[in-house]
Amino acid sequence: MKHWPFFSVVRAGRESPDFKMNNNNGSICLTLSRPFLFCASALFIAFSVIAQASAQEDAGTIGVHVDGVPKNKVIKTIQVGGNPYAIAVSKNSKFVYVTDPLNQTVLKISARENKVIKTFSVTNPFGVTVTPNGKTLYVTNYLQSAVYAINAKTGEIIATETLASDAHPRNPVVTPNGAEVWVDGGNSANIYTIDTHTNALSSFTSDDLAVPTSVAFSPDGETAYVTDLQNESIVQFDTETGGEEGVINLSYGPTWCRVNPKTGTVYADRPYNVDSDIPAIFAFTVIETDVQSVTTTELPANFGVTKSGEYLYVPFAHASTTELGNTVVMYDTTTLEPVGDAIQVGNEPEFAAVTPNGKHAYVSNFADGTLSVIDTAP
Repeated sequence: MKHWPFFSVVRAGRESPDFKMNNNNGSICLTLSRPFLFCASALFIAFSVIAQASAQEDAGTIGVHVDGVPKNKVIKTIQVGGNPYAIAVSKNSKFVYVTDPLNQTVLKISARENKVIKTFSVTNPFGVTVTPNGKTLYVTNYLQSAVYAINAKTGEIIATETLASDAHPRNPVVTPNGAEVWVDGGNSANIYTIDTHTNALSSFTSDDLAVPTSVAFSPDGETAYVTDLQNESIVQFDTETGGEEGVINLSYGPTWCRVNPKTGTVYADRPYNVDSDIPAIFAFTVIETDVQSVTTTELPANFGVTKSGEYLYVPFAHASTTELGNTVVMYDTTTLEPVGDAIQVGNEPEFAAVTPNGKHAYVSNFADGTLSVIDTAP
């Protein structure tokens, strides 16, 4: 079976240990390094088919609905093939874009019909973002350290930005005003910015950057938060000047962060701690250093935050027989407690993205070639 090294690097650059964890407070975790295997043998294909059938059989099962809380029922399983990974949703909530590294494609999905309407050929696509006007996609090529600007309507590659050879960019993020795309620079210790009008490429760094792995913006767009795997921190930058504003020092190397659009709270993963062997997710604010941590028995992936700021949708990608395996769990952002039952999705859910209109969440099921569509309306 073929290993795609960028998935291991994204999670930490090393193999994950076998975690044995106790869930004492019923909360969340994210893991750092988990290699992903592509279906290159009949054995793996057979396993995927069995897992997919089992997941689909249980996909509609969900707890009793409570008024005012999202329904959280899987209403559609979209067959896309390959290994879907990163997801971006247009600002008007009409289209969903999904990268498929195995098939070298980016899929365009109609949110109204919940089906694939176009397939774009892209070399080694990994992360994806879409500009607020919906006209341009930015897709990273992790293996070849590049970023593509792509016409979101036709799939034409408008520009190719070549980064430092050791950059290995993960997930591009567009600024709230749509003026720039920021890209984590990995081992190059840079942050790259792309002007969305001219596609001009720039970069900057600071003494506090070593291995930047993800970027998120404050609600007003004035501050960027950059997770740094090696320095075990999150570095804050002024988005207008690129100047460093401060450092939030942690005791772990984060790889993923997102910001609450209402409160400005930052959520970051604590993928692996050599002292405790317990993955976790943390919430912290810009000025406070006390970190709220929560743990669980499973290995979550890239989580999303609702536009209302009320909930986190956290996919648990570890395929197992425990209660959280192959599910998405909704967490209250105030209490960091799970709300309702775990939502059964497909095999190895890797990415959760909530539509801006708050009606649906899309989840990429990496190992069975499907997308789960969750009804998130109250």
